[in-house]
Amino acid sequence: MTEEEYKKKIENQLIEEFVNKFYEKVGYKPTVLTDIMDNAGGPPPMTLAKLASYFDEELPVIHGKTIKLTSKSRYRTLVELRCIFCHIARYMGYTFSAIAHYLFRDHTTIIHNVNTFNNLYDTDNLFKRKYFTILNKMRNNYEPPVMDDADKAQDQSQSNIFLGLLQREDPAFE
Repeated sequence: MTEEEYKKKIENQLIEEFVNKFYEKVGYKPTVLTDIMDNAGGPPPMTLAKLASYFDEELPVIHGKTIKLTSKSRYRTLVELRCIFCHIARYMGYTFSAIAHYLFRDHTTIIHNVNTFNNLYDTDNLFKRKYFTILNKMRNNYEPPVMDDADKAQDQSQSNIFLGLLQREDPAFE
């Protein structure tokens, strides 16, 4: 048994014990978030910095200055972009703490951003359009680490976006 397999086994045992004990005392089973990424055992397909570069054209310009994704600013446009960034990064397999570290925030803020993404996606068509604009930019400009996979990915059906990592949810807003 490798070290990673052992860590995962111990983690699962601890989680199971915690959930059972919690259930006995409180009466319901909690949701448990872990730090170990489960991305088929490998690293995410791109770094967070590379992912953030796809957002550069969408960043707001205030008083002639482009506001960075990592800034503390709360302009609505920037907040929405952060929500999209957090959602995509999380979908790629990054942990809440890794995303938080990159954005200079707390992991609970990232959880809030992912939940906010889901709410905005369901209710705001302009937000949805912005999301698909970024996804299309990523799909058109992404170069996988191994070029052999690129030909296979291009042959896949159009319902797959970003080499099968991001699934197109509403093709009407492309």
